[in-house]
Amino acid sequence: MTKPKRIPYGIADYRRMRQDDMYYVDKAAFIPLIELVYQEEVGT
Repeated sequence: MTKPKRIPYGIADYRRMRQDDMYYVDKAAFIPLIELVYQEEVGT
């Protein structure tokens, strides 16, 4: 049975994620939404 992939909490090193066979999810598309919500909360 194969070992399940781990989720790389707190790891920003892409090379390490690949070497350790971890999941990688690109969340760059969410950055504008996060910035918008932040601006609404802070009022800037």
